[in-house]
Amino acid sequence: MTVAAVWPDVVGQAVAGGEVEVRIYNINEMHAGSLEITAREGTRITGGRTNVGNLSLVVAEDGRSAVSSRAINGWGAAGASAWVTLQVDPDAATGSVLAGGQGRVINSVGVPNMVISIAVEVLGAPEITQHPQDVSVVEGQGAVLSAAASGHPAPTVQWQTSTDAGTSWVDIAGATGAEFSIDDARLAMDGTLYRAIFTNNAGTAVTESARLSVREVRYLNLSVRPIVRLVDTL
Repeated sequence: MTVAAVWPDVVGQAVAGGEVEVRIYNINEMHAGSLEITAREGTRITGGRTNVGNLSLVVAEDGRSAVSSRAINGWGAAGASAWVTLQVDPDAATGSVLAGGQGRVINSVGVPNMVISIAVEVLGAPEITQHPQDVSVVEGQGAVLSAAASGHPAPTVQWQTSTDAGTSWVDIAGATGAEFSIDDARLAMDGTLYRAIFTNNAGTAVTESARLSVREVRYLNLSVRPIVRLVDTL
C-alpha cells in the first residue's frame, strides 16, 4: 500500500507485523538538502526509494533510520519524492495509531527545512465472532439469520446465497446488515444455503454456511360423528 503525504503529515495503514510504503514530499514547496528519515514508535524501516535515477535511500541495518545518498536542490512539489517502507511491530494493538516516523530535509548548515510526521494506523483483518445457524421453518413462515465479526476499521457485511450446495454463491441485493431476514419461506427454498462475508481494508472473512429447511404445511381433516345416548326414563 502506498500513501501520498499530505503536508505536513502522512498517515499510513498496515496490520500488525505488516508493512506500509509512504511517500514523503512537500506538496507546496521545494527544499534543498539531504533527506533523513527516522523510525519511531512501533515501526522499523525495511526499504526506501526515490523518483530520481541516481539518488537512493540508504537504510541502516537496525532499521531505525534512512538517509538520501546525497543532497539535492529540489525535494518536494514537482521535484524529488522519497518512498519509505515501514514494518509495524507484530505486537502493535489493533486500532492504535503509532507515531511511526519522521522525515526531514537538512540544509547545508544543518537546519531542517522540511519536516513530515509519519503516523501508522494499525488495522485488524475481520475475524468471525458469530456464524449463522441452520434454521427450519414451515412454509410461509419467516426466519432471521445473524452473523458478526470484529476488525479495524469495522468491517462491512454482504450476505450471499447458494442454491447448488455451495458450488456457487450470489450476493443478495441490499443484504448488508448483521441480520438477514427471510420473510416468506417457500418449499422451493428448502436446502438453500446462506453465508455472510465481512470485509475491511485489511482483508476478508467468510462465515460458515447456514441451511434453510422448509417444511410443508400439513392439515388434519377431522370428522365429527354425533354420539346418541338413550336414557331410560322408566
